[in-house]
Amino acid sequence: MAEERLKGQGSATTLRGLAYTLSIFVDREQHRWTRDEKLDRLGQCRIAEEWLVAEARRYGVFLRFHTGGNYGLESSLSVSSIPKNARGTTEPALLLRTLLLRVGWQDPVALHNAILRETGAQTVHVVMHVREPGTSVAAPFDARSDAARFLEGCVVRAEYTAGAAQSPSMYAHEILHLYGAWDFYALPSYRPEQVALATQKFPRDVMLETPRDIHRCEVGPVTAWRVGWRAAEDWYERLRPEGE
Repeated sequence: MAEERLKGQGSATTLRGLAYTLSIFVDREQHRWTRDEKLDRLGQCRIAEEWLVAEARRYGVFLRFHTGGNYGLESSLSVSSIPKNARGTTEPALLLRTLLLRVGWQDPVALHNAILRETGAQTVHVVMHVREPGTSVAAPFDARSDAARFLEGCVVRAEYTAGAAQSPSMYAHEILHLYGAWDFYALPSYRPEQVALATQKFPRDVMLETPRDIHRCEVGPVTAWRVGWRAAEDWYERLRPEGE
């Protein structure tokens, strides 16, 4: 049986059944979304979701996505700054908390429960579309963090740092992080031998690379295990990042 993250440990548990995506559009002072851009990003997110459904099916897992809701499609939520930690990395959980307060949700758990009641979804995650270039990042729930992080969300920037537009594969990559997937590319928490092993075993895994054409990617066996689609094999632990 596939290892499942325990219920109650965040809003994005096992990626199966009915999943709900809440989209929030975020403007920056010098970078504002147009309506056409917003619709394009919703379309990219839908392509990513359809791809995830097809990948789950390869593992014999039923998955579908609720059409979801959004804040900011008609009038974006504008913020003066994006919260960052001491390393200068975006803090999605803090940004999400700020945005939810702006629309009247003081309790993220209450919003999560309301979505479950109204839709019958099993899991909920938030995608924050930020109209600013930079690195996209996800904030999976951490039991060591405060309850405000219960509702799990990711930030997907309008463009990569180098200025290249985002693609459906980046949406899929960040959503998978919320369900427990690990990165497989070079990071301080990932040793060179782990990168080499991941590259050798599953060079098309979307957690290793995010090409513009999502259909060049796949959800490899370790990522499938992490999100609850298959059982583990002993060697998978060799790919666990430091600190996980």
